[in-house]
Amino acid sequence: MSIQNFASFYDNCNLLMCPPTYFRPLNPHPKYGFPNDMSKKGYEIYSENPKAFKKKSFEQWEKLYQLLKKLLLNVELLDPITDYSDQVFTADASLSLNSEGQDVTVISKFTHWNRSEETAAHKTKIAEVYPQRSVFFMSNALEGSGDNIYDFYRDCFWSGYSRKLSPDGISGGRSSLHSHKKLEQYTGVSIKSLEVRKPFFHIDTTFSPLTRGHILYYPKGLSEKAQTLIKMEGAQKYNLNPSHYLIPVTTEEALNFACNVINIGNIIVMNECGNRLPNKLRSYGYDVYVLDLSYFIKAGGGPHCLINNINQNRVIGGLHQQNNF
Repeated sequence: MSIQNFASFYDNCNLLMCPPTYFRPLNPHPKYGFPNDMSKKGYEIYSENPKAFKKKSFEQWEKLYQLLKKLLLNVELLDPITDYSDQVFTADASLSLNSEGQDVTVISKFTHWNRSEETAAHKTKIAEVYPQRSVFFMSNALEGSGDNIYDFYRDCFWSGYSRKLSPDGISGGRSSLHSHKKLEQYTGVSIKSLEVRKPFFHIDTTFSPLTRGHILYYPKGLSEKAQTLIKMEGAQKYNLNPSHYLIPVTTEEALNFACNVINIGNIIVMNECGNRLPNKLRSYGYDVYVLDLSYFIKAGGGPHCLINNINQNRVIGGLHQQNNF
């Protein structure tokens, strides 16, 4: 497959989404507080006018759904379950990868106190759509494709973790470093572990590898060790020029979830974060679509959080073998 021809990405992807019927920013847990730093303000806004909040969030979700359909990307829908307020963020409850004829789905083990029941809906849907698929269940904390992003260019997973993992610390990270070896075993793909920093809690809120080899990231959302690894992976292994392939985002862009993008083939869908970043990505050859998904950011999620590619095909060896910058 040529990197200039992403047809197979569009033909094979199958995006799992869930209408935001019961979506709202969570009220604080009596013991642990708010689930992330973004949701505190979001809860206040929701509480002022719940009806208006729900109407606006549904309008924004519908625009994303219609855009993906317009781009001829297949979308499967989960049935919303009463009171599963975060079910709309389908990225987190599972992770899927098809590799050399071995299709697998890994069901998450949530650290978030209110999300464990979401995994049953993913398991049921996967069995319905792909009845022959192997399904594995994590025993250590790991939160799906929200914390584990497959890099088509490098043929690896970039996986987030926190060293302070506990129910009262989920605002600073959701997944365990111990889970990464198990994920590597289940998928057969190497793992690049990155420690996240508050206020970012999933790797997809502060980091995104793109199909042409670029990396969107917010340096302050990652540990120093993680930043070093990102730079080494490009410069040493792939002979990439850091000034070209590394795309740091500003604090303002990061808080608008500029790193939380949907990237399928040459398509990038991102939240409104100003003109600088979309224009830069277009200059690198990507087809960029910008939407207002601000009401989901108020609960700590963005475009990437709202989809889960349950038919994600591995590129053995990575797209870097087929492209010259």
